[in-house]
Amino acid sequence: MKNWMLVLVVVVAIASRFIITAGPAWANFSPLGALALYAGYHHFWKGWIATAVGVVLSNIVINNVLYSQYYDGFSWGIDANVILFLIISVMGQFKSESAFTLNIASSLIFFVLSNILVWAGTMYTHDAKGFIECYTAALPFLGNTLLSQFVFGGMFFGFHKVYISNAHPVM
Repeated sequence: MKNWMLVLVVVVAIASRFIITAGPAWANFSPLGALALYAGYHHFWKGWIATAVGVVLSNIVINNVLYSQYYDGFSWGIDANVILFLIISVMGQFKSESAFTLNIASSLIFFVLSNILVWAGTMYTHDAKGFIECYTAALPFLGNTLLSQFVFGGMFFGFHKVYISNAHPVM
């Protein structure tokens, strides 16, 4: 019965990715980090699959509908971000850490690793100056990453707690 909860979380995460259409102020306000952490925490290998499916399906829609001008032909939505979110899903297995610590750590790991990929691309020079410029330009996005991690993480973990407490009431 726990599987329907995972499916619901994936559907909410995919739908919530479209918050970005509200404007640039919402950039990086995404449920995918929270999905990855929740799925890894409560569902282990199913969580990895759910995370990959959530990222790829939402990327397919976003890349081919919202950002089609940046792609030559159809985009399957598979990119390095799938791996980054799988890393966060694996972090969900560290259940000895507090949810607060896991949320902060997963946001920071995503920030560091995703911006290394940006720096390694073609937008910045591959030297110390380009590295600093890349991370300086990325700092405004970190706030939305952290905020969304806590908003969606609270939702997903909260829904799970309510579901478990209703499924197994204390006598």
